[in-house]
Amino acid sequence: MRIHHRDLTFHKETDPVFRYIVTNIGNVPLENITLTDNVLGPITIPTTTLAPGESFNVESTGTWQEGQRVNTARVNGDYEDITVMDCDPAYYVGVVGAMIIEKLVSVDGGETFIPAPTPPGPTLPIGMTAQFKYIVTNIGGIPITNITIEDNVLGTIGTIPILQPGESEEFIFPPLP
Repeated sequence: MRIHHRDLTFHKETDPVFRYIVTNIGNVPLENITLTDNVLGPITIPTTTLAPGESFNVESTGTWQEGQRVNTARVNGDYEDITVMDCDPAYYVGVVGAMIIEKLVSVDGGETFIPAPTPPGPTLPIGMTAQFKYIVTNIGGIPITNITIEDNVLGTIGTIPILQPGESEEFIFPPLP
């Protein structure tokens, strides 16, 4: 008997669906077939008997979890007083989207930008305009789409249609001349 299912990547909020394909690869009929998953438990199957060469497919939905995961399926069947079995693991990676934003300030016409997360911040010379740099970085494992950068004082700074894992986008406001 042979069992097979495939490996995938799942985004948060998308539960994995496992497809189990059970085939009698022997030359005798099998009875009392059972299918279990080490995480999901017993799997309901359409038949408990298979003739040589026959197969069935079933699916079962798991619960998404972050990180590398593995479910192992085990199928058992009997021919007279002999029990045959097979096991097959299926791996998936549960990934999460995450991003960070850093706001920097320039008081020298955009020559240098520095972080200023606490008061008093850098001194702004008379006649200079403060400029702000916003750096958005995707630190998660999936692309993030439709990002809007907003400042509580300056309003909307910009948008990013898509940011791939590990990528960063920068915005300067007001724009440098």
